Amino acid sequence: MSFIGNLYLKAGIDAGFDKGMDFKRCGGANSGALLFGAGTSASPAATATADKKFVSLFTNSTATSGDSRNTYLRHYLSGAAGAGEALRAFTTINAVGVADAHGAHVSLNFGAATYSVTGQGIGLRATLHVPNAAMVAHGTYAALQAEVYLDGTSSDPRTTTEFSLLRLIIDGGNAAAQAKVLNLMSLVNIPAGSGGGQMYSPGTSMGTVEGTLRILVNGVAKYIPVYGHEGHS
Repeated sequence: MSFIGNLYLKAGIDAGFDKGMDFKRCGGANSGALLFGAGTSASPAATATADKKFVSLFTNSTATSGDSRNTYLRHYLSGAAGAGEALRAFTTINAVGVADAHGAHVSLNFGAATYSVTGQGIGLRATLHVPNAAMVAHGTYAALQAEVYLDGTSSDPRTTTEFSLLRLIIDGGNAAAQAKVLNLMSLVNIPAGSGGGQMYSPGTSMGTVEGTLRILVNGVAKYIPVYGHEGHS
């Protein structure tokens, strides 16, 4: 038997996953998982050894066409009032002064300086598929949502150093190279508009400023004016 954390895989891994290999969860707390799992919220699978991963998959594809994926998840919601996610990642802070923590960290990098991407090279891509028809259900749709959730009436982030809905930074990696990127980097990339009703609407008919949006520029509060009318007349 091969042991991975709290999971046992049926002997015969060399037969391959396409041979109907059976997954079983053996020992430890009941995770409540239908296929395989380990631990519960009250009794998680645990380790005190540094630099360990509970699940680790290193894969390599040498195919010269088509798409390859390390992990593919597809979850169908077939109940009219159901809800769910294909992936829910949750990191919980259980100590004072944890150095760094991320709910999820997704990276795209290059194995060598001479390697490149001829199309899109994007660290994280969020896609909202609109069906090939008028959307029936009324709801709120977005390709990306950044959310701050306040757990209770005592939730108060004012004691933090900085707090924002979205943080855009260029302060990682080589310091000398940062200046080159800063001379090229744009805050956002918005398609051009040529008339009314578009994301960018050029013109001079905006009227007076009705409010402002607070942002931080190098840690200093700045304010973007908000108008009550689009630029196009």
